Amino acid sequence: MKFAPKYAMQVGGMLHLWSSPDRSFGHSFLRLDFECEADPYPGILILTDQTYLSASAVAVRNLRKELPALLEKVNEDAVAYWWLERDQIELESVLSRLTERPIFADIR
Repeated sequence: MKFAPKYAMQVGGMLHLWSSPDRSFGHSFLRLDFECEADPYPGILILTDQTYLSASAVAVRNLRKELPALLEKVNEDAVAYWWLERDQIELESVLSRLTERPIFADIR
C-alpha cells in the first residue's frame, strides 16, 4: 500500500479496544486515517486487514518515517491503529502485554 497523505496530522478519531489473545489485557488505539500525515513520535502500531483476522503489533520510534515502509508490506485493504507513547518503559510494557498478535476486542 502506498502512503501518500493529503492532509495535516490527524487530530482526532475513533478509539477501539485491542487485547491480548487471552483477553487478559486490553488497550485503546486510534484508527489511523491514511489521508492524514502520520505523527513523528514513538508508539505502537497495529496493522490488520479489513477482516481483523490477522493483526500484528510493532513498536515504532517515528511513525511518520516508518509508516510508509510498513504499509508497503501489506495489502491495499490494510487498517492501522496507533497509540502514541513517549515513555519507552510504558511502550514496552503495553506491547509485551498485547503481544505481537493482538486481537480486535471492540464490540461491534
